[in-house]
Amino acid sequence: MSDHFHFKEEIELIENIMNFSQAKVLLRTNICKENKDEIIALHKYIFEKFGNERIEINPNRTIKYHQDDSFEMLSVQEYAEVAYQIKLLWSEQKGKFELPVPRSTPCKFPYGNAYAISPEGYCTFCSGSMDQEKKYFFDVDIENKKMFSVRKECKKCNILPLCLGGCIIQYNLRAGACTYEKYELKNILISYIKHIS
Repeated sequence: MSDHFHFKEEIELIENIMNFSQAKVLLRTNICKENKDEIIALHKYIFEKFGNERIEINPNRTIKYHQDDSFEMLSVQEYAEVAYQIKLLWSEQKGKFELPVPRSTPCKFPYGNAYAISPEGYCTFCSGSMDQEKKYFFDVDIENKKMFSVRKECKKCNILPLCLGGCIIQYNLRAGACTYEKYELKNILISYIKHIS
């Protein structure tokens, strides 16, 4: 596996957590064109080495916020293919195939009581908007939290309960806000039916 993406160090960290504590691990992987094959191999390796009792996964598509970012962003459809492969690996490890679960909010950051705090101490409701907003926690207007609303083009989408319109930052960047299940729902349903048959 490529040392460029620091997978070796992450595996060592997971191994230490698993061996020396009772803590659970939430593995978030950011996926781009350069690492998509390695990410699938990484998940396969982690599932085989550590099982699934204390590990949860959270794959994400890496979003290009600036033109000079040093990676190529996957399209939503490309990400959907990778996310589905990871779901198959996870289901194989757990011995069951789970259907997608509807979300209660499109994102935990703009809603509820979640905040993102940068290393410099700036605070906002979303880590994706850190570049635009330079406020400290005590300057954040709690009354100004984004209200949940669904974009017009999402209202007739069959997948709306699964994503609730998706990430507004990704949408504003024209990076695609749809959930991967929109593109892999047929395969997800086929896999589920095969599993229960």
